[in-house]
Amino acid sequence: MILGTIRPGERRVRITERITCTKCMRQAPGGIVISESNYQGGEFRRMIAEFKASYLCGSCRDAVRVARSRTPEGAG
Repeated sequence: MILGTIRPGERRVRITERITCTKCMRQAPGGIVISESNYQGGEFRRMIAEFKASYLCGSCRDAVRVARSRTPEGAG
């Protein structure tokens, strides 16, 4: 997964962070790629924390979308 923006020619950093689905607890595949300049900043930790708190795997994300589309409020 790519987190944040990576400009052309900018060095990339690959990190291994354990990320699990907040609904079914499946582990996310692969690692996280982030630009070297963002990795050094303090905003990186906030970004990772938000991502971990809201991550849904593909199956759970699709289930939420289907359930939302079946309700009258989600149709609009």
